[in-house]
Amino acid sequence: MLNKKENTIMAYIFDKARARGSCLLSPSDLIIAGLPDFILTQDDIKKVLDSLELDGYIEVVLSDKNGETIYCISLKSKGEAFKRQKQISRKTMRNRILITVALALLSGFITIMIRVIFY
Repeated sequence: MLNKKENTIMAYIFDKARARGSCLLSPSDLIIAGLPDFILTQDDIKKVLDSLELDGYIEVVLSDKNGETIYCISLKSKGEAFKRQKQISRKTMRNRILITVALALLSGFITIMIRVIFY
């Protein structure tokens, strides 16, 4: 399971690399992608990319363009299924909430029925 930083960065990478399966991104692109929620440094970006690579979402190759680091990022099979997995987890969470609410209502109804019958 990805943490919030990894999820934000992976969503950005997925959007950029969806069409061709790979993309070229600079650290500043990834820092800007996380800006509304997180203030990231280049070290944070490196850690996030390393974790995504270890988890099997992406493959990262470092390149140098005019003295600036460029990440050549390719999606692996787990990375290509990122959006689908996110939708499945949302659906599962929604179902769990609905089941919890239904059981709470059923429990309240049974409590009321027992009070009516025995009191």
